[in-house]
Amino acid sequence: MKTHKRLEYTLACTLLLAGCGGGGTGAGGTAVPSPTAATTATSCGGLAGRSVNGARIDSASESTIDGVQACVVGGHIDPAVTFQLTIPCDWNGKLLFQGNGGFGGSIPAASATNSPGMLGNATCGDSIDGYAVVATDMGHAGTWAFDASWVLSSPAAVDDYGFRAVHVTQQAARDILRLRFGRDVSRAYFEGCSDGGREGLMAAQRYPTDFDGVVARAPASNWTALHSAGNRIAKRLALPGARPSRDKLLLLGNAQLAACDALDGLADGVISLPAACAPVLESLRCPAGAPAADCLTDEEITTFSTVRSATTLGFAQANGLTSYPGYLPGHEEIGISWALWLTEGNPGANPPAPPIKIAAQVNLANYATALERESRRIDATDPDLSPFFDRGGKLILWHGMADPAISINNTTAYFDALRAVVGAKADASARYYTAPGVLHCFFGPGADTVDLMTPLARWVESGVAPESGIVARRYPITSTGAPMLTAAPLLSRPLCRYPQYPHYNGAGDTADAASFSCRTP
Repeated sequence: MKTHKRLEYTLACTLLLAGCGGGGTGAGGTAVPSPTAATTATSCGGLAGRSVNGARIDSASESTIDGVQACVVGGHIDPAVTFQLTIPCDWNGKLLFQGNGGFGGSIPAASATNSPGMLGNATCGDSIDGYAVVATDMGHAGTWAFDASWVLSSPAAVDDYGFRAVHVTQQAARDILRLRFGRDVSRAYFEGCSDGGREGLMAAQRYPTDFDGVVARAPASNWTALHSAGNRIAKRLALPGARPSRDKLLLLGNAQLAACDALDGLADGVISLPAACAPVLESLRCPAGAPAADCLTDEEITTFSTVRSATTLGFAQANGLTSYPGYLPGHEEIGISWALWLTEGNPGANPPAPPIKIAAQVNLANYATALERESRRIDATDPDLSPFFDRGGKLILWHGMADPAISINNTTAYFDALRAVVGAKADASARYYTAPGVLHCFFGPGADTVDLMTPLARWVESGVAPESGIVARRYPITSTGAPMLTAAPLLSRPLCRYPQYPHYNGAGDTADAASFSCRTP
């Protein structure tokens, strides 16, 4: 294959994931059988070299993970799924599957769960038990989270990435825990963000008995349409004068703050009602023929309008979807927001990284058939979760309102479709929370750290449904970007059920969630 054709093909794979692979097993699959329950426990080291229902345990040893003493088990499932199961010494009998992100390719650290502290307490024999946390590389090794070139050499891995890896890994984790302790997992949960959110929804849709509850944060559920929309934006940004500078992003972001910030009762740098913001683009338009630093050119305004408008595909995806929604206005001024994803990338990286969303520019019409086919393998857009709900499964959706990577409007559209299809079951078994001022999965001026696993488990196990008012917090961060959970939070806010938002009560500490109430717009 000539170099330029191979590059085009690789970019197309990045966009489509597998218009290159073909085949696949489609929906469903054969359940992995469970062994007869063990009657005796097995030591941690004694697990190494064992096989359980197609899963091979390659390593097992005692280790300390962020201060938590644990048995760390590594293994693989043919053809290429690699996984790691971390079992704290004070195991609570439950399994937490930690979702991956991007295109996968590596195993997330067990201590980096979206809900903090899931491994429990550092001291064995203490009162704080922890979940056994399992994660997988999604069936392939990758050099970075947004590299999809692996489909060129391993097209069969698309099934693993799309739906199979999570399914077979959770079964392997159950079998290993049964071998380790001589008893079954009492409850199994899933939590993930971005593609991890997609993975959780996919599990609930395809394998409704795998998990008792799912937390899907900022889910990339409509994966093929998401990248199709990115392709449209990439083509727009490639035009002369169409890519706004960091200064222009700052100009727009500050204008949005001036127009929107106080709508929630407090001008605090966090936009809580972006959909109600007054339009500001026209007020920033440069006089004809006079571009300047303090205004937006016609080309720049068209770019922002493109980002905020829906992308019409021209052909149907899984479940009849034909478009991808645009992005909400607000917080364009944040350097790691639109600049990282859409306009500048990371020029300080070695080598410099391009904007994440503009890696591929292809003619979608050339791949319409493949997009539709692969959408059925990859996209988690089926709103009928009745089989999952009917067996007692619970779902929590969460999305940052300033997300520049995955449109929160897509998650809202999915939740609205869910309610339309399953009716009263949605209110009984699903919750959707929006996080003002939060970027993709974390960061931003809003409260980006929140434990959603505890209310999910309480809901599943005790029947206590979560409502508005779960407290989210924003902490100082380390040099690696991790929240400093032992430090005092910079602010806290109530997490409100969609369509509610946190409104300042007019008195009290503006950094304290107690000074806010959830209101309906």
